[in-house]
Amino acid sequence: MGFTNLFLNNNPKGAVPLALGIAGLSAGGEGEELGALSEELGESINALKHIAKHLREFREFEPTISLREVIQLGQDVAKTGIQTGPRTFEKSVSVGGESVRLKAVLNYAGRLRSVYPLK
Repeated sequence: MGFTNLFLNNNPKGAVPLALGIAGLSAGGEGEELGALSEELGESINALKHIAKHLREFREFEPTISLREVIQLGQDVAKTGIQTGPRTFEKSVSVGGESVRLKAVLNYAGRLRSVYPLK
C-alpha cells in the first residue's frame, strides 16, 4: 500500500486527508498553494505536507490558525526552544490564548520536518 492510499483509505486522527489534493491545501483561507508557501518560508513541500497532518491538533486550540502560522511556530520552537534530542526541540507557546507545549522535529539537514502539540 502506498503513502497516498494509506491516508485516503485509513485517515488517522488529526491527519488532513490527501483527498483534499495537495495543490488545494492552502495556508489558511489565503488560497496559497504549498509550492508558494514552501518557497516563502524556506521549508520543503514534503515538510509542509507532514506538518499539515497536525493542523487539526492546533485548531483544537485556535480554530482559525493557518498552516503558515503553524510553520512559523515550529520555526520559532526550533530556534529558541529547549533541545530534547538530537533534532528535537520543545517550547511552551501561546496558541489561541492557551499555553501549549510544542515539539519541533528537524530533518537531517536541520530544516523543520514536523511540529505538533504535546498532550
